Amino acid sequence: FKSRLVDLAHQYQRTPISQQCLLSKERINQLKEFRKNTELIILPPDKGSGVVLLNRANYINKMQSILSDTSKFVIDEDETDAVQSAERQINRALKKLHHKGLIDQTNLKKLSPKGSVTPRMYGLPKPHKPGVPL
Repeated sequence: FKSRLVDLAHQYQRTPISQQCLLSKERINQLKEFRKNTELIILPPDKGSGVVLLNRANYINKMQSILSDTSKFVIDEDETDAVQSAERQINRALKKLHHKGLIDQTNLKKLSPKGSVTPRMYGLPKPHKPGVPL
């Protein structure tokens, strides 16, 4: 029994991920068809696992209503990318410290931010709540 169990575990481990999928081929094909529909958006739920299909227009309306709350969000009129600007400022300050001999080359490399990306807004649906809020 033990050797059979070990054998099955090794077979599973060597099986390509595409064959390990818990979804049937029929369900996978359905999801692919849904994905082609530009009026739908496919998202993971905020809790647990699964798939949530939403009408794209409803999703956009819900996100816009969240973003329109001025007590939580403020529109930044500055066109410059704040993340890239902050990365440049930090790198300039670190280089000054390095030139003054306050930090060595190793610490300069460790502390220097690289490849910072501007955050993206997204909302995960809560299918367990009435109205499926984001």
